[in-house]
Amino acid sequence: MFKLDFIDKMETGKTVFGGKITISPDDYDRLTDLAKKQIAAESQENGLRTRITTLETQNQALTTEKEQLTKQNEQLRKENGELQSVYGRIAVAKLRSELDNLQRKLDRVMKFIKGLGLAEKLQAFLNPISCGRRK
Repeated sequence: MFKLDFIDKMETGKTVFGGKITISPDDYDRLTDLAKKQIAAESQENGLRTRITTLETQNQALTTEKEQLTKQNEQLRKENGELQSVYGRIAVAKLRSELDNLQRKLDRVMKFIKGLGLAEKLQAFLNPISCGRRK
């Protein structure tokens, strides 16, 4: 604030010829020093404003990209859930098919055993308690 007061209180005088103003060499040095500092500050401020604008643009672009990636992530999660569901149904279908195949084989084996007249012996072997024997 001292330097601004200095400018307001600077003693000046008009030259005899023309409309120019005269000031002391000390005052002139101070005035030019302040002017240079002002120019440097304005230049720095302009640079910072440019940087702020650049960062705001980058922020906006990154925000847009984040929103797109969030939507893409949600879509991929949905697809993943659907695929997991499909894989689960495929696994269940395979297990049912295998169970049906095994049931058909068991039926054929039981038919073969009955054809040989060994059905009672098989029952006795599979259920030893019900036949009075213990293994």
